[in-house]
Amino acid sequence: MLEKAGANSVLAIEANTRAYLKCLVVKEILGLEKVRFLLGDIYGFMEADAAVYDLALAYGIMYHLRDPQKMFQLLSARVKKGERVLLWTHYWTETIESECPTLKGHFTSSRSVNLPNGTEVRLHRHEYGSSIFNKGFFGGNAAYSEWMTRQGILDTARDWGFEVEIDEDLEHHNGPSILASFRRI
Repeated sequence: MLEKAGANSVLAIEANTRAYLKCLVVKEILGLEKVRFLLGDIYGFMEADAAVYDLALAYGIMYHLRDPQKMFQLLSARVKKGERVLLWTHYWTETIESECPTLKGHFTSSRSVNLPNGTEVRLHRHEYGSSIFNKGFFGGNAAYSEWMTRQGILDTARDWGFEVEIDEDLEHHNGPSILASFRRI
């Protein structure tokens, strides 16, 4: 969609090998010429990359990360001032396991991290369990990820220099989710 909308280039990082192969197949089928897919760790890439981007899309990635607050820290150095990060992710709630039976028993602990301005956010450990071996699983490569609360996501974005432009709650069969646009200030 970005190439068809006129983007000069699109770079996507995928950590899951099966999803990466699907990306390459779609690229060939659609004849995409301005899209490049890389297989690897997004944190490692952003730590080593010196490029600054006009737009970052973080769709369906944040809830597969460990230390998800780090995503905004790294994006703050990679997104041009005045430009945007578009995010869609699940988030943790007190009632998530009772409201979403597929997640029951997957959250095993939590820990606190402090943002640079002193705000404390909680990270809730989500165990993948045996689902990581399912052929339909396209999540992260670790045994677990950490989910943030909705407010934790918004606080983290603000703390790393992003202004919230849009933030909309969405219902999803795998738990509550947020669709948001953040502008780098």
